[in-house]
Amino acid sequence: MKVETVRDSLLSNYEVLEHISAFKSRPTKKKGGALKSENLETIMLELKSYLEASPASRQTPEQIQAFVAAAKPYELEKAELLQIINLAPSSMVTLHSLIEECDERLTEPQKEELLALVGQHLSPDASVMAEE
Repeated sequence: MKVETVRDSLLSNYEVLEHISAFKSRPTKKKGGALKSENLETIMLELKSYLEASPASRQTPEQIQAFVAAAKPYELEKAELLQIINLAPSSMVTLHSLIEECDERLTEPQKEELLALVGQHLSPDASVMAEE
């Protein structure tokens, strides 16, 4: 299989949720393939439901940008940074699963600082959700 177009960038769960929400609000044109439309609607509904239950539903572009700037000294790969944004880990175990060779690349205090940054920038409404 040949890759025709190289992907320019990766999307965070927040960006996908925003796109799906915007897509749903656009008027749709009826086409002959009713079954295809139903399948697409089902997929979009399930994806939106999943993303609304994830940390992406509580994030804003400003929070994501602030986290990326604050995490710059840790020299994380783009994919690692994206996974941290998408999952907003709150435990050391989850952080280790997202960062390759975490023990060799980061010290214990750095890992704790990174988790604190996640809590500060990517999960600010966690206390509000716990009260609901």
